[in-house]
Amino acid sequence: MASSNNRAGRLAMKLAMAAPLLVAGCGGMELARLNPWRTVEEIPRLPADATEYGCSAGKRLVLRPAEGRKAMLVMFPERTFRLDEVAAGRYSNGKTTLSLAGGVAELQEDGKATFTQCKPRA
Repeated sequence: MASSNNRAGRLAMKLAMAAPLLVAGCGGMELARLNPWRTVEEIPRLPADATEYGCSAGKRLVLRPAEGRKAMLVMFPERTFRLDEVAAGRYSNGKTTLSLAGGVAELQEDGKATFTQCKPRA
């Protein structure tokens, strides 16, 4: 009986000595990566023919031509909508109007400018 207690004591001693080494080995491991319920950041992927614009107030506008530039798609993360060409460099759906002039875009909703001084991002 004494020898089995001795064996158990030696095993406990070895585990106690090895534990700090095992824990130290996990230091570079990101435990959050192992969590299946973590929030995953999505990498925005734009269509090849879309253009991203940086606007005043740090806003971001993404435009994509449609039907040979006879229409423009305005792409927001939560929705995409179409504006038809009403004049050279102007697109509208009756509520929202996009103006493109000299490489600068401006978007108005109900007559109020919501995205101004938008320039293509490099």
